[in-house]
Amino acid sequence: MVAKPEDFLETAKRIIESENCSEADQRSAISRSYYAMYHKVLSILDKEPWTYSGRGCHASLITYLEKDSANEESIEQSQLRRLSYLLKQSRDSRVLSDYKLEKEVSPELVKMSILTAEKCIDLADQLANTSGNNSSAG
Repeated sequence: MVAKPEDFLETAKRIIESENCSEADQRSAISRSYYAMYHKVLSILDKEPWTYSGRGCHASLITYLEKDSANEESIEQSQLRRLSYLLKQSRDSRVLSDYKLEKEVSPELVKMSILTAEKCIDLADQLANTSGNNSSAG
């Protein structure tokens, strides 16, 4: 069975719905929500995102969507920028949850991460359906 981006989001939801949800669980839910978005966005692109010197694959995807996807993708640039904004916002939360253990993660941040992932996945589905894009770059 191959995992789908939505599976990561469902995992995040199950984590926070558990009775004994710890801070580590909350951090994991934020991370899973972000990866649901990341993989969903990759799945609707026509081409492999460009890579940029000095940037990892996550920052490169965000930059590609913001600046360089206009002539590469069938989805409107303005819509790809919307996706980049959602990814950037959630990437910042994921970095906090994965690497900044001295910083507290609030239940509100966890809920916002899941809501943002739902919004991103819904938008990606709409864009894929309107562009007729059935290919997957990711």
